[in-house]
Amino acid sequence: MSIIDASSVGIINLKPNTIINPGQGVDGSNSKNFMNYLKEALNEVNNYQQEASQSALNLAMGNNEYLHNTTIAYEKAILALQLTVEIRNKLVSAYEEIMRMQV
Repeated sequence: MSIIDASSVGIINLKPNTIINPGQGVDGSNSKNFMNYLKEALNEVNNYQQEASQSALNLAMGNNEYLHNTTIAYEKAILALQLTVEIRNKLVSAYEEIMRMQV
């Protein structure tokens, strides 16, 4: 998964009724936003899942003679999926807390 550099994260002052188009930064540039990072991370998790499946298929067909390579691929896929689920749970929890705030 990609990690955001802490020095690149700053405080953004938005004016009321500011509209930010998906895929654009606050200043209108085409900088990476949270949605792009999320898509890249999910694609990476999907790649780990596909690599594990391919490794298991190669092992079953006799093309991969080392069982530990398949085991490692599956562990990577499992850990990536568990991390993704935990991040999703934290995001949902944060969203629910924001929705409970009184204005």
